[in-house]
Amino acid sequence: MLYHREFGSGKKLIILHGLFGMSDNWASIARNLSTHFHVFLPDLPNHGKSPAQHPFSYDTMMQSFMEWKEEQQIEKAVVIGHSMGGKLAMKIALEYPDFVEKLIVLDMGMRDYSSLNKQEVLLGKMLEIPLEKIQDRSVFSELIHKKIQNERLENLLLKNIKRSGGHFEWKSNPKIIHDNLPNIYAALHSEKEYNGKTLVIGGELSDYIRKEDVEMMRKHFPQMQFVQLKNAGHWLHVDKRDDFMSELQMFL
Repeated sequence: MLYHREFGSGKKLIILHGLFGMSDNWASIARNLSTHFHVFLPDLPNHGKSPAQHPFSYDTMMQSFMEWKEEQQIEKAVVIGHSMGGKLAMKIALEYPDFVEKLIVLDMGMRDYSSLNKQEVLLGKMLEIPLEKIQDRSVFSELIHKKIQNERLENLLLKNIKRSGGHFEWKSNPKIIHDNLPNIYAALHSEKEYNGKTLVIGGELSDYIRKEDVEMMRKHFPQMQFVQLKNAGHWLHVDKRDDFMSELQMFL
């Protein structure tokens, strides 16, 4: 069963994190939203405190999600998804439209993303790190800095380790994720439509949503609104937190 955090009470709202993310990354936003919503933050399979899952794909993630929501007795919810979580949110909305009250997708389209190749490079560097031999967090931090040289990704990976005995382990499962990357990159194919209210927010500085992505999504989400946040990259909810929250609250 998926691990989750929850905040507040009232109408149900679920936030699905991206690749290498976890529920903890969204806690401050969840607390903000919890004045009006009962917010659920699940860790997706192979992430955070949730179980390993192989094969790992949108189909298997959706199955785990649906089992989890039944366990939590959530009959209907607003669903927000970022990056990988955004593609999963779209799949859930298309397959189970009655469950999704409103859909919010953050910087993600329906196309195949293998050409970006960003995650494969990062995973390769993660798998090179001998975590089982590292006993000091500062040593890990130094190794990550040398390999990644990107402050945001470094911080993301620093949150992805946990102490186990006298050494560290990954909270996520980089080996399974690496072996299943084609499934995560894969395009979302469907003949269905979701006719509920839909908001897609992209980052102006991100390469994840192009004009043709917006056109493709409109075919499946006819009530879709598209907003682009200026001076925001892929982590738009971090880059432009106030603008992001403003767009979110107006839509909700």
